[in-house]
Amino acid sequence: MEEMGVDYDGIGIQSHRTLGKVEDVCDGLQRLEKYNKSVKITEFNIDEQDEILKGENMRDFMIA
Repeated sequence: MEEMGVDYDGIGIQSHRTLGKVEDVCDGLQRLEKYNKSVKITEFNIDEQDEILKGENMRDFMIA
C-alpha cells in the first residue's frame, strides 16, 4: 500500500487458528513492525475442542 502512496492509520488482523506455537503468531506480528503502524487484533479464536488446551494456548499468546 505504501508503494502505491496509500495513507493508512493502522493494520487490522483477524486470526482464526488451530493450536500451534505461539511464537509463529508473534513472528507474524513482528514482521508488521517495519510499517510503523499500530496493529489491532479484531478477532482471535482457536479451533480446539479441549477447553483447557485452548485456554493455555490463549494465555501463552496474551503474555508473549
